[in-house]
Amino acid sequence: MHRSAPEVTPPGDEPTTYTPTRRDYLILAVLWTVIFAVWSQFLIVTPLLSDIALTLDVSKGKLGWIVSGYALALSVCTLVWGPVSDRIGRRRILLIGTGSMAVVLAAHWFADSFTSLLIMRILAGSTAGMCAVGAVAYIGDHFPKSHRGWATGWVLNGFAVGQVVGIPLGAFLASLLDYRIPFVFSGLIMVTAFALVLFLLPQPDVDREPRKLSRIVLDFRSMFSTPLYRATIGIGVSVLASMGLFVPFFAVWMGANLGHSTQYTAWVFSLGGIATVLTAPRAGRLSDRIGRARIIFWGSFVAMGCMLAAPSAILWPPLVFAVFAVFMMGVASRAAGYRAFQMEVVDERLRGQFLSLCNSLEQLGFGLGSAAAGLIYASLGFTANCIAAAAVTCVILLLTRRYLWNVAKR
Repeated sequence: MHRSAPEVTPPGDEPTTYTPTRRDYLILAVLWTVIFAVWSQFLIVTPLLSDIALTLDVSKGKLGWIVSGYALALSVCTLVWGPVSDRIGRRRILLIGTGSMAVVLAAHWFADSFTSLLIMRILAGSTAGMCAVGAVAYIGDHFPKSHRGWATGWVLNGFAVGQVVGIPLGAFLASLLDYRIPFVFSGLIMVTAFALVLFLLPQPDVDREPRKLSRIVLDFRSMFSTPLYRATIGIGVSVLASMGLFVPFFAVWMGANLGHSTQYTAWVFSLGGIATVLTAPRAGRLSDRIGRARIIFWGSFVAMGCMLAAPSAILWPPLVFAVFAVFMMGVASRAAGYRAFQMEVVDERLRGQFLSLCNSLEQLGFGLGSAAAGLIYASLGFTANCIAAAAVTCVILLLTRRYLWNVAKR
């Protein structure tokens, strides 16, 4: 029997009289900590790439696999974690995810070769999906549509603070001994996240429907048969692919061509994090008012302009601070609108599965983008990376304008 596509849930069909409670703010704090712990251990890789290459004698062409190995593992495993979270609940998947990831991060201490470090990053990616999908789906389960952009913006600040605090701290800790210390320290942060989920996070009050594997497969097929879902997935893949093409080797380029130290590069990323902290909650709330599509479109447009402007910093190196800060403002705005749209476009019973599909393919896009970035950088230089990333961003603009403009309009 043919199974029809899941019904598209249009944004903006709930009253806007909801007032956040103290319990809501506590939930946001716990989810913020989870996202901070996940993203800080990921973000610290970027400024450490030069040190890793020097310590482990890794070529620039292979360096991208440290990033893409994590992303590809996250991509594959997230396909499983989404349906599992629909079945067992967001709280349980967050407990399993934070607990297992704390163990993996501690095991980074034994990663004293390129191969062992790559294995550790693959294991980290395989567990990170539980945390990422669980946290984002929790927002969709608990908060009404009128405040999902607001809630998403605040939780995404965990990513931003990871840049502001985690990256410089990681660079400092690496300077004390070697590149492994920041990962072990991130494991301690993940233990804190595990404790907060265990003691403070309730299970959202939503229906959980046991589903057979055959039905899960049919639901995945139905999602691909719906044009709006395909466009939503395509935007996410393009977002992460463009980031993979640009961000990792922006740091490498600063060190090789501008003479920036690892700590200097960390401060550039920290300023970008501050820009995200200031932008994400406001952009999320703005998307609640004017619509998700416009925030996604203009945030992408700003990010694309900064990608194309980045190589001009060779003429005046301090320009990288302004370019990256504005770039992250565009990225934060786009992320707040896009994540909120993802949560509300699908029925709550399939939310974890749809988010896992999106996240899986997004990470595949990031993995392929970062792998391609290493080859492009080694053969053509950083300017080619920027052009390629901007070209992929054009896909985001086209898909948003064609498919989301009216659907994501409040």
